[in-house]
Amino acid sequence: MINHPGLLLVLFLLLSISCSTKSNIKTTDEAVVCGQIVSDSTFVKVELLSYLGEIAGDTQKYPDENGRFSFTVKLPLEFEFTIWYKSSYATLLMNPGDSIFVNIGSQDSVSFLFSGTNGKVLNELNEIEKQIAKIKKVDTNLIQRYKEFSPGEYLKYRIVLYNNNMSSLDDFLSKTDFSPKAEKLYKSKYQVNYGADLLHFLSMASIYQDFRATKEEISDVYIKTVDSLYIESIDNFYVQEYHNLVTLYLNYFNFEDRDTLICALKKRDKLLVNRIRMNHIIKRFSGYQKDYLLTKTLSDLIDNSYVTEEIYNEYIDEVSSKYFHSYLTNKYKEYRLILSSEFDSNRIHLFDLRESDTTSIFETIKKNHLGKKLYVDIWGTWCGSCISKFAYLPKLRESLHGENIEFIFLAFSSPKKQWQKVIQSHKLQGYHYLLNEAQKKELYDRIEISGIPHYFVIDSDGEIAIPDAKGPDKEELLTQLVAVE
Repeated sequence: MINHPGLLLVLFLLLSISCSTKSNIKTTDEAVVCGQIVSDSTFVKVELLSYLGEIAGDTQKYPDENGRFSFTVKLPLEFEFTIWYKSSYATLLMNPGDSIFVNIGSQDSVSFLFSGTNGKVLNELNEIEKQIAKIKKVDTNLIQRYKEFSPGEYLKYRIVLYNNNMSSLDDFLSKTDFSPKAEKLYKSKYQVNYGADLLHFLSMASIYQDFRATKEEISDVYIKTVDSLYIESIDNFYVQEYHNLVTLYLNYFNFEDRDTLICALKKRDKLLVNRIRMNHIIKRFSGYQKDYLLTKTLSDLIDNSYVTEEIYNEYIDEVSSKYFHSYLTNKYKEYRLILSSEFDSNRIHLFDLRESDTTSIFETIKKNHLGKKLYVDIWGTWCGSCISKFAYLPKLRESLHGENIEFIFLAFSSPKKQWQKVIQSHKLQGYHYLLNEAQKKELYDRIEISGIPHYFVIDSDGEIAIPDAKGPDKEELLTQLVAVE
């Protein structure tokens, strides 16, 4: 454990040099984040999150024995990420080509210190975040507001809260010497959060007040306010919260096709629901906003095996950004490879345990697969990033030919028909268990799981050999699996 402050600085400078950079950036749309954890011996996961999700690349890293970690992400343009360690986080603003170094200290409480590209601004942003959290006023009784306020009443109430917080922010910033860029970013967050909150009210009020807000039921002032906030925020797409605003703004227009949409939902016609959604995207949005929303929707359709060649061809050319277009093209290509690959359906084994009184899923798979090494994949039908990794399994299976290993898939919180559909369409040879809540709880109790997909390895004696294994898309996984007895 390192405690000397001078030594920490030397380590940080050495780290900055060691991941310095140009050699780590392979293409013009990549950015690199390197770092080291000091004053802490636990070395739990470091996570790098954004609304780009899997499109940007890796989101989780487990530091090496020296506490070092490194992320390489792909970006279409300037974009905001959040770096998490334990329960603490900091804001990362990155451009393609950036190299950022982060020192994570954790002796008393977790702290982040940035260097490299935008290092000064990043440190400022997180200092603003700490200070504003002390003075920002929040509503502690939102559910009551959702139950009682009309859209017009909520708008008046929210304007007062927004103006008070913005006034506090301006007053705070006037007494500091933060850079204009840091101030602009934080004001952008306030603005987009305000717009998203107004739109969020509509969906929440429809639940608590048992109504579906349509344009006819919402005051003109409300509509104009929401529209103006969206238009004013278009240049804020680098802010994470902006993507929440864009998504809610799209859902707002879905009210126009309320009857058709409700009918499609009742019939569980996901393809029609998403056709309505994508047609609204093309009609209402342009540029980055359109590309982002179409990419997220098409990606979800591919992951859940709802996309057809006709649908894909109809909408793919509407995506103008090379960054998003390339991502979708590769994803669809991998999906088509799965569809065209040969497989033995007799090697797909399904076990629905939701009504079972079996509480220990570990004892169940240990008993059913005694003497085998097991690669276990925890997933759900609603988890797009889980499903996207299935495309790498055929190659992994081929590389492990002759090894004494079986593939186990544990799914939870998933409808049975959709569970079966995804398994069959992705040709997932192996043993599939659909879990109940008690079995899911046991998973989270036995293994430290921060989110799914999550992978672990059980050895031939039935013991957990690797509680946090690599995913099938990682080259290191093959080495891990072969090394386990």
